[in-house]
Amino acid sequence: MGAVMRLSNYLVALAGLLVALCWADAALAAKRVALLIGNSNYANVAHLANPPNDVATMKSVFDGAGFDSVVGATDLTHDGLIKALRSFADAAQGADIAVVYYSGHGLELNGQNYLVPVDAKLTSDRDVEDEAVTLDRVLHALDGATKLKLVILDACRNNPFLASMARANGARAVERGLARIEPATTDTLVAYAAKAGTTASDGDSQDSPFTTALAKHLAEPGVDIRLALGKVRDDVLSATGGRQEPFAYGSLGGETITLALAPATPPEPATPPPAPVAQDQPVDDCKDAAAHWAEAQKFNKLEFYREHLERFGNCAFASFAKARIAELTAVAAAPQTPPAVPQAPLPTPQQPVAAPQQPEPATPAVSVASLPITDPLAGKPIARGKMTSVCCRVGPDRTIEPIDIPADIRKLIEAA
Repeated sequence: MGAVMRLSNYLVALAGLLVALCWADAALAAKRVALLIGNSNYANVAHLANPPNDVATMKSVFDGAGFDSVVGATDLTHDGLIKALRSFADAAQGADIAVVYYSGHGLELNGQNYLVPVDAKLTSDRDVEDEAVTLDRVLHALDGATKLKLVILDACRNNPFLASMARANGARAVERGLARIEPATTDTLVAYAAKAGTTASDGDSQDSPFTTALAKHLAEPGVDIRLALGKVRDDVLSATGGRQEPFAYGSLGGETITLALAPATPPEPATPPPAPVAQDQPVDDCKDAAAHWAEAQKFNKLEFYREHLERFGNCAFASFAKARIAELTAVAAAPQTPPAVPQAPLPTPQQPVAAPQQPEPATPAVSVASLPITDPLAGKPIARGKMTSVCCRVGPDRTIEPIDIPADIRKLIEAA
């Protein structure tokens, strides 16, 4: 069993490695070459400060973009320039992308553009064709490239040779800057630091504004070369306050062409197949039964007990699940007793209302003076004139009855 799993993992890893190698081969198949020329120390005019720095900067750009060959050359004479172009033509043969970058003096004569070697004298306009190298000669060095032929010229500076150049033929016009060009070969672009008929600035920094923008945008990974040159144009216009506008001539097809490959994402490794389960290895179908039973009891609902019985019907809690299902089913099927309706309290029998008590007739007031007074001791009426005080009460027969007063009290009354 272990050997089978190891073999499976090995095959998966091998397949991923083969895919990665194929991807790497595809990335390395594109051949890209560049020739960088910077002419600074002119023998017959003032030297230029920027070209050596420009070449060093652009070399780091193309090296960083992963070009297969990047050749830098400075201060080339006429013969040196021709030799460099001839050698580069061999390197560009069969390449996908070939680039020539030139920083130095250039000029236009009768609509033809020339690069000026450091040993040129140019005392007369007739010397230009012999002492300078045509732009067409540069383009011929790129003929062997199949996908992109790119020439970048930072050569549109003010031409110092014009001040002392004799005009042997008045019909020959030597203009400032470079002339507009339409490349005769397909898949070719020619980028000027300044559009036709205008001049470029060297700027105040180590590199010219044009080269500074090239270093920033030309080899952006995955960015089409036409879009990259458009970004260069925008930066230079901004840096020079609109005085210098780079321009590109030529045309390309509809395919995206980049000088630097986009960062490639290596293919994801294949997911190894699941390890087969050995036939002699028992599988515990009830390992999760206890946990599921605890959850079912927590909710105490029919659906949970039924699920437990379906998943773990052969495990320890199956009989309990059946019992709970039966109980809950019976409860659900039992008729429901309607809730008791509270009865209104029965009226309490009223007690008979007692008849109002009639007040007893008041005993009419009897004037003591009008009642006869009888002496209870003598049994004879007492003359009213002889009593000045008496203690008596009204008897039941409405007669005044004297109270039996003790003798000593009575004597006191009589004496009074």
